Amino acid sequence: MGFSKNQALPLRLRMRSEGDRGFTLISVGITALALALAIGGLVRSLADPDSAPLSFYDAIGSVVATGLMLAIAVILALIMWDIYKDGKPFTMKTVWRLRAIAVLTMLESVAPWCAAAIAAMIAGSFADHGSFSIDINFLGIPLFVPVFFGFFIAAISEFFYYGCELQQDVDSIA
Repeated sequence: MGFSKNQALPLRLRMRSEGDRGFTLISVGITALALALAIGGLVRSLADPDSAPLSFYDAIGSVVATGLMLAIAVILALIMWDIYKDGKPFTMKTVWRLRAIAVLTMLESVAPWCAAAIAAMIAGSFADHGSFSIDINFLGIPLFVPVFFGFFIAAISEFFYYGCELQQDVDSIA
């Protein structure tokens, strides 16, 4: 009593997605640890600004960037869980989650910079400083790189939308 060819495919997909799900859960754990370290760096820059490796403004940007990465990792873990559970990668849930990842990736380019700029403006208004400067390369990454990757992920979500339509057609036939 073996599986037919149509039944074996979801089983193989589930077996493969189980490994991918484990990898994404490890990624979520590592990113959560990185967020904790970024928050620790922010606290350190507040407590002892002279010995902190990052300035207070860069530490705020780092916390925001790491928080966005954690959100992306959690969404990827949810995608892998759905593929493992349903055996189908082409669902509208996956399409919407990929679109959310695309938006978060694009925000990755501006949100840390904006958080650092807002913190600098607030600190400047309290300290009666009128100026601040923030480099266009936030932590060594040019601002346009995450935007490019966001557009790339958005294009992939459109391929998944087309795959979802095909999956619905196949499901209606069978």
